[in-house]
Amino acid sequence: MAVQRETTVGILRIPLDSISHRWAAFGLAAHAVLTLAGLGWSIQHEVTAGGHETAHDLGNAIGLGLLWSFGVATATVVTTAEVLDTIMVIAHFVGRRMKAEGQAEGLAEGLAKGRAEGKAEAAAEMNARVNQLLEAHPELQDTLEPLLIHDEKSGEG
Repeated sequence: MAVQRETTVGILRIPLDSISHRWAAFGLAAHAVLTLAGLGWSIQHEVTAGGHETAHDLGNAIGLGLLWSFGVATATVVTTAEVLDTIMVIAHFVGRRMKAEGQAEGLAEGLAKGRAEGKAEAAAEMNARVNQLLEAHPELQDTLEPLLIHDEKSGEG
């Protein structure tokens, strides 16, 4: 759940839940541009194709066009901000999951490598001890069987 904070841009207080205050001015600018573009289109459309009988009807039609363009601009800016916020949240969780999977994979590889190295070291140490024993007591040569040590790489043992 996002913590809602407020930031001041000019004289306006804008409630923001996840947008950096550095980006809020761009949202206001985009809203202003979209509203003015919609108002410009509304004026052009009503003057050229409106067919209004009085200036009052023309003014009402342009005012309605201004309200529509303001609403569309607001919806566009808010929707864009929320989509970007959602993308950032998804990217955060995907990144965390990928990091955890990478750590688990690295740990598994490290453990497997460590076990194999440990078994090889243990086998070499055991063989060295058996050889020392055989050098010290050559009479045991025929009584000792070769060590059966599992080798993961060759599959022997």
